[in-house]
Amino acid sequence: MRPQESGNKTDVRWIRLTDSLGSGVEITGLQPLNFSSINHSAEDLDPGSTKKQQHPADLPKRKNIYLILDWNQRGLGGDDS
Repeated sequence: MRPQESGNKTDVRWIRLTDSLGSGVEITGLQPLNFSSINHSAEDLDPGSTKKQQHPADLPKRKNIYLILDWNQRGLGGDDS
């Protein structure tokens, strides 16, 4: 077990991320999108050959929010993938 990408939302038409003052970004898709927003970079989640993270608490604390946009996503190892 190790920390992995999580929190994907499907069939999203638009996304708006703002701070407490209303500053931010809005994204609108021509077709439904998938997205997630997390506090860890892809590099943080990549196990690599030298990383020992086994629990979310093992990941570095980040002040950034990482927005991940996908047009499509498929499951892995399921009955229909």
